[in-house]
Amino acid sequence: MTDSGGVHGPFDYEQENRSVEEKIEKAMASFDFAGTGYTYDTSPGRIIYFYHDAERFWKYIRPVAPAKILR
Repeated sequence: MTDSGGVHGPFDYEQENRSVEEKIEKAMASFDFAGTGYTYDTSPGRIIYFYHDAERFWKYIRPVAPAKILR
């Protein structure tokens, strides 16, 4: 599907979404928590939320906790 209108078009949403998803996953994997005092909270029962609107945004919400609690 492509969008031929608007200031920013045309887009190939399928390809653009793959590209954006790849960049977001790399950024999350390489994020350096050093100096923040927090880290990802991967304890059982914690949930990662994902929101996606192909025309507007990608959003991941990952649980974090103070680093001292999870060590």
